[in-house]
Amino acid sequence: MADFLKEALQLEEQVVAWRRHIHQNAEIGCELPKTATYVESVLDSLEIQHRRFFGCGVAAWIGEGERTVMLRADMDALPGNETSGLPYACSTGAVHACGHDIHTSMLLGAAKLLQAHRNELHGRVVLMFQPGEECLSGALGMVQDGLLDCFRPQLALAMHVNVADVPRGQVWIKQGVFNAASDIFEVMVTGRRGHGAHPQNAVNPIYAALHLIAAFTEISRYEVAPMQPNILTVCAIEAGDVGNVIPDRCVFRGSLRTLDEGSRNRVLERLRETTDLIARAQRCTSKFTVLGGTPCAENRPDVSAWVRESLVALLGKERIRTPVMTSMGSEDFSQISSRIPACYMSIGIPRAANCTVPLHNTSIVSEEENFYLGSAVFAHLAESYVNGTYLPEGWH
Repeated sequence: MADFLKEALQLEEQVVAWRRHIHQNAEIGCELPKTATYVESVLDSLEIQHRRFFGCGVAAWIGEGERTVMLRADMDALPGNETSGLPYACSTGAVHACGHDIHTSMLLGAAKLLQAHRNELHGRVVLMFQPGEECLSGALGMVQDGLLDCFRPQLALAMHVNVADVPRGQVWIKQGVFNAASDIFEVMVTGRRGHGAHPQNAVNPIYAALHLIAAFTEISRYEVAPMQPNILTVCAIEAGDVGNVIPDRCVFRGSLRTLDEGSRNRVLERLRETTDLIARAQRCTSKFTVLGGTPCAENRPDVSAWVRESLVALLGKERIRTPVMTSMGSEDFSQISSRIPACYMSIGIPRAANCTVPLHNTSIVSEEENFYLGSAVFAHLAESYVNGTYLPEGWH
């Protein structure tokens, strides 16, 4: 086997440079023309074949053979004005505050490592560079555009940087459900516009929305069994623009996170019912819409055990851990893991010194010294699978 840990360390400066470029040119959602083109330019320089899926999704492949593994990285950023103070900070109203720039550079590093050993591979490695993870639509978009049908991988692997819980250089692997299902919802309440001095002649949709938000919280808290965790959070509300006019419309948006499909379906149905009932009681009309969603993300036990065994050989037993808690965060890698055997890992990339803010904060700054480790992990697992060095129990 190749010594990918040693070889990846030699790529450290290159991986950091790739990451800084992606970070400075952050883009949001599924439309990532600059990022996708940049990824393709790196792949071209490495003489790796690639093609597009779902617009700005990029898939590349190395090697040939029936045994195929897919490695996935997300490329999209978050909306916001970066306040990190970094010399390569983005100034376009987008910010890589969730580590997707790191994921992409790690996978590019793995691509370079694997391409250097392409003649030693006994199968095919597919590299999935995905848009739109934050809006929970990029993975499904690439799947619906034929990604899995085209390459038919038997196994998929992904990772996410963890800046707070996972110590530097460790990899955490959880069996079973590791991320919650997520549904982003929008409620539009319509009343009747009027003068603030004469509320009796208007119908204020803001009051109806406030009743709805309170009722939604009660549904989440009391209509699901206590041992079935769920989180409902209202994150945005829009209504009116002056202080003396009752608006005709109020819109609020939020997210529901659940750990099982029964709770997910029950709560969503109750939210729909409650929206209609309370809005009508307040003499308003309403519309409840699920803007996007993704199921629970789950690691298959046999694949998780295989990843653990393989990474112990690379990093040593002391650097591989099993988290106790399931994250209530969401990941649209679930659109892959619900279709083929898969494993999702957390890798410890700490915040820089004096940085205490969490992911999704516009001031987040991460250490750069361990990015190469993600490249080594990706490359090692891919080689282990396609060459049969380590295989999940019962796989041939």
